[in-house]
Amino acid sequence: MNDNEKVFAYERIFDDQKISVYCNFSDEEIELDVNDKNKAIIRIDTSIKNGNYTLKPYGALVIQN
Repeated sequence: MNDNEKVFAYERIFDDQKISVYCNFSDEEIELDVNDKNKAIIRIDTSIKNGNYTLKPYGALVIQN
């Protein structure tokens, strides 16, 4: 999912639906390379540019795949 030690990330899968959660527990911005076919359903202090998400300090992102 994500190799950055400052991001807590996990997935939940049920039938054919998958939810991915990314939480930045640091005081630094972190850029995530996430497939742009995914749909962000919750963004907290998160921006998107060219298909990449940037988690602001203590930001979170929930994506439905």
